[in-house]
Amino acid sequence: MKLSNPLTRKWKWNFTVLSFAFPCVGMLVVMLISGYIPFGKTSMLYSDMYHQYYPFFLAFRRSLRQGQSLLYNWSIGMGVDYLGLISYYLASPLNLLSVLLPEKWLLGYFTLLTPIKLGFAGLFFSLFLQKLYGKKDFAVVAFSAFYALCAWALGFHWNIMWMDTFALLPLVILGEIALLREKRFFLYTATLFLAIYANYYVGFFVCIFVALVFFCYEICRFPGWKRAGLDLVRIAIFSLLAIGMTAVLELPTLAALQTTQSSVNAFPKGFRLNIASENTWKGLLDAMRQVAGNMGGALEPNFKEGLPNLYCGVFAIQLAFLFLMLVVRPVVLALIRPKVEAGEMVDDLVGLPAAEEQLALYEALEDAAKGDAEAADEDEDEMSYKDIEALKAHIFALSDNHMEQVVTLMRGWMGKNESSAKA
Repeated sequence: MKLSNPLTRKWKWNFTVLSFAFPCVGMLVVMLISGYIPFGKTSMLYSDMYHQYYPFFLAFRRSLRQGQSLLYNWSIGMGVDYLGLISYYLASPLNLLSVLLPEKWLLGYFTLLTPIKLGFAGLFFSLFLQKLYGKKDFAVVAFSAFYALCAWALGFHWNIMWMDTFALLPLVILGEIALLREKRFFLYTATLFLAIYANYYVGFFVCIFVALVFFCYEICRFPGWKRAGLDLVRIAIFSLLAIGMTAVLELPTLAALQTTQSSVNAFPKGFRLNIASENTWKGLLDAMRQVAGNMGGALEPNFKEGLPNLYCGVFAIQLAFLFLMLVVRPVVLALIRPKVEAGEMVDDLVGLPAAEEQLALYEALEDAAKGDAEAADEDEDEMSYKDIEALKAHIFALSDNHMEQVVTLMRGWMGKNESSAKA
């Protein structure tokens, strides 16, 4: 048996691990530079994280270690329904690991949960990209970091109980697509259950996102009304199953909420945006302007209230612009195609592929086709188009990025034709 030399062996990157490490280590570096615990003496506890989340975390860990009841707790106020509190603040599976640590390490562990959960967000988004697009390169790592370190995650990192559901979102959508494409339900049901179980508040928005993805998927890949109806039934059944599996925690929470101030809250009855200047279409446009402006990263992320945190990197914005251009370009070319093929000049197309160059290419190809008719014994391996209309359609379908290569190829082909004709 021949053993490979480790010095000459080609290194293979594990892009899944890198997708976890990049956002996690990036956040750890920020904590190190800023002197946050466990690297320094400054605490990252901010706002309710100091007054509620960390004290609840300590009490939960003590209850687990001492075998106390998780149904009702007498140490908070004059007593509280503990399941209702756990379902919002403490349902993260990572909180269970705190029982393995001494109490003096708990603040450091609680602080490290932020980079760990951001790392899982990058890892799960990496799995989403790899499974959906078949990509295994550094682009996977880059886009996973865009998601894990987006403005929403950095702006609300102090709401530590939201991060689990945020991290699970890519797996929920991957499971949804697997359910629609291949009728495989396990991943979708399990991840949606975990997303809602970890935090019902953010889980509610995950359900809205699932609905939006479903309708976008059906519109873009419309399979017919019958198949679309079956897909809707399938999504509804397994969504209800996942939500029903959380009932052991959510039903006690619902009962507990009926005794709080939240019981008087209701959905708005009319159309209104809290960031709009007025409750009209003009106000809606103003709100859209503000949201679009907040996508560029020029403003600091909102930590409590204000505009939604949509920023996920300058590179992502540039790619979004290029994507829109690629979507618009075929539509515009389809509109000008009849004129180009008819030999007409198309003016006033600033920023679009030059119609004159395409027309000149078509004329050159017609001349080449005439010369080819006079050439004898053409090699079977050489490029040959007898039908000039098919040739035009082929060239028109090519991207302008390859136009220079096409022209070079055509010139070489025409040169061969001339040589054959002279011979």
